[in-house]
Amino acid sequence: MRRQLLVRATQWFGDAQHVAEYEVESGNLRISVDGVTIRELDPPDSWIAIASVATASDQGTQPEAIDLQRLLSDVRFQTT
Repeated sequence: MRRQLLVRATQWFGDAQHVAEYEVESGNLRISVDGVTIRELDPPDSWIAIASVATASDQGTQPEAIDLQRLLSDVRFQTT
């Protein structure tokens, strides 16, 4: 079985598509709105951001899509 290399979540806020992508091997987290990257976080900042909203994962270092959806819903990561 192949290991998942990218965890991704998408959420719409109004007419804008917000996407969170977490690269499993590097721990990098990228947030984009309508295809434009608005925030990039490297570890440990990415882990802290995810852990602040995570309920399904292991301390933010191995998030699931639901964790990234919660991150997108968090007001601190919205641009509008």
